[in-house]
Amino acid sequence: MTYDIAIVGAGVHGAAAAFHLARRGVSVAVFDRGPVSGGPTGRSGGICRAYYTDPFLAETARDGIAFLAGFEERTGGHQSGFRRTGAFYLHGPGDAGAAAETAARLGELGVRSELVGAGALPARLPGLDLDGVAVAVWEADAGYADPYAA
Repeated sequence: MTYDIAIVGAGVHGAAAAFHLARRGVSVAVFDRGPVSGGPTGRSGGICRAYYTDPFLAETARDGIAFLAGFEERTGGHQSGFRRTGAFYLHGPGDAGAAAETAARLGELGVRSELVGAGALPARLPGLDLDGVAVAVWEADAGYADPYAA
């Protein structure tokens, strides 16, 4: 048997590459020395976030989250286990300016993010010790997925 493309690694990246290539009619074989998701993917916490300071990583993550959110429709009913929970990223006084810049840049990229001042945090994060937290960024579309299912 022959293939157009061989992918080494049956984790989430290798499987995703194979999926997209096969949808375009490319004959793909995936090889791994262990089981599917037997490496870092299978041990992942499955956190899905776009909160990155690098615009390329933020855009890539944003698009990945959108793919996982519509996984069933895109894969013929398969499940990724994606759950949208949102995420807070807490910053001390020395990081407040950079956090504000990151939140603004994420907003420009279409990532729903909100800068939350220290005064508003106790109501949003009751019971959490917020000593030393100057600001937080809330990313509404963050969540987690099942690494093996995805």
